[in-house]
Amino acid sequence: MNGLRNPVLVHAATLSALLALASSPLADDGARLRRPSKIVERFAGWRASASPQRVDVSVAPARDLPAFYAHFDDGVEIYEEGDYIVLESAGTPDHQSPYWGIGHPLYESPHEGMVVNPNRIEEQDMQMYVPTDPEFADRPGETDLGAIGMAVNGVALYNQYAGRTPQGWLPLDREIDSFDRYHGHPQQQGQYHYHIEPVWLTAEDPSALVGVLLDGIPIYGPEELDGSVPGDLDECNGHVGPTPDTRSEVYHYHVTDVEPYLVGCYSGEEGYLSR
Repeated sequence: MNGLRNPVLVHAATLSALLALASSPLADDGARLRRPSKIVERFAGWRASASPQRVDVSVAPARDLPAFYAHFDDGVEIYEEGDYIVLESAGTPDHQSPYWGIGHPLYESPHEGMVVNPNRIEEQDMQMYVPTDPEFADRPGETDLGAIGMAVNGVALYNQYAGRTPQGWLPLDREIDSFDRYHGHPQQQGQYHYHIEPVWLTAEDPSALVGVLLDGIPIYGPEELDGSVPGDLDECNGHVGPTPDTRSEVYHYHVTDVEPYLVGCYSGEEGYLSR
């Protein structure tokens, strides 16, 4: 990949400013929502405590979350708990797939050349804790197996590998033939996930929000707002620039059609998954 930059070389003060994501959406001429959502981005009665402060639209909001959270679908519950934003989801896709199984309303036949794996989509109890105020790590953090983020439709995002052995990572080309036409498939426990660009979310708008990573940094489609493909992505697949959700330039990730596809590492201090 050309023009790679190491996030740790960027001045810390600049990074802090870049992560101050705007809290209010752009004007209508700049907003590019994928589809309407009832998720309320303003959270009421926020305070740092051990108990969750959930949305209460009857109370004037005390704190705003980054505007990109408004893109998440109704099936994703979002609330604040202490220093984290919590995203809860059943983890099932809102589109057709052979992995639903024959008889399910969203079942469709495999596309030509698809090698269907033996697993089927099962509801999950996904709870993802991401930092409310993301901070850059001293050095990029390695992604692991399992969910590394959540897409706007509540589906898990995985890294660019099929697995890991004592000898190292297994390449994804061992699994690509098992992806459905929206580029997802389930693992042994039935968790449906995307390793590469989820075209269900980006086909209409290649610059649309795809989701958020465990470090609290958003990931967008393969194109910029002007239709260009970013050429200055760092080793984590991130860079500084405008997004559909901010007036200022901020650090964010992009999906790509080459490895690492989603992200190659965490630029920020990651949160955690609750199982």
